[in-house]
Amino acid sequence: MAQRLGIACDLEVRKWELEQEYKNTRGWRSTPPFASREEAEDWAESKAKELNCKLVKPGKTSKGKKVQWFGFLFEHDGPK
Repeated sequence: MAQRLGIACDLEVRKWELEQEYKNTRGWRSTPPFASREEAEDWAESKAKELNCKLVKPGKTSKGKKVQWFGFLFEHDGPK
């Protein structure tokens, strides 16, 4: 069972994108919103080290003033 984690400002869009890249994605979990992108990136880096898993890129970002960043983690069966 492989795990990946990352950050996103639109969880539903990023989930859909990653479902196109990885087989049998499951066990999706997300964090509450972070105060900033930097805080979300710090969380992702430390959590990846803690869980010994790889990070995925954030995907497309919103340009609005009130962008919220979330962390997420999921399991998968490898790339498609």
